[in-house]
Amino acid sequence: MNLTITNRTLAKAEKLAKENQLKVLPYENFKENLHLYDIIISATSAQSPIVSKEEMEKVMKKRKYTPLCIMDIAIPRDFDSSVKDIENIFYNDIDALQMIVNLNLESRKNLIPKIKKIIMEELIELFSWYNSLQISPLLKSMREQFEQIRAQEFDAFKNKFQLEERENLELLTKRIINKLLHHPTIYLRKTADRVDTQSELQLKINILKEMFNLHNDGGNDE
Repeated sequence: MNLTITNRTLAKAEKLAKENQLKVLPYENFKENLHLYDIIISATSAQSPIVSKEEMEKVMKKRKYTPLCIMDIAIPRDFDSSVKDIENIFYNDIDALQMIVNLNLESRKNLIPKIKKIIMEELIELFSWYNSLQISPLLKSMREQFEQIRAQEFDAFKNKFQLEERENLELLTKRIINKLLHHPTIYLRKTADRVDTQSELQLKINILKEMFNLHNDGGNDE
């Protein structure tokens, strides 16, 4: 890609060219060389156009009307705005760029409700996951306590049953424990999803701890 810079002050052009690996075109010669470039970006501080429509018509003749893109970001414009009427010149000025910027901003604004919805869904998911971390130790403790009671009662009464009946008895008691804990497990998980504050969740956890005498579940009491 052939990138060239020109400036009224040659020293400034050379400095920028050195820093950015560009070629330098003396300012006084830039007009007769415009036909060499496919894209022209102009941003001078001139108070009136420095390139006329007639001059650009000559440029396009030299180019045999191959397409030329002009980005005129000077205020006021460096190119006569009527150059856009010349065949195969694609002309944009700062106003056109501002319109594009405004369209992009409007498009982004229209996405804000969708983005907010995504963020809220992710926050709810994160909050639910965090609450589940609070609930998991309680569920584990409840299951361990119920299993401990089941095992103790099984050991106390197993000798009253024949050896071949004990396996079925143990399976039966385990199924009873699973059924008893099924609804509380679902309730606690739903509670973790529904509560709005950590203090509300902790209150419910504390109530269940007192109800089932669970004080060594490894959870964090407040």
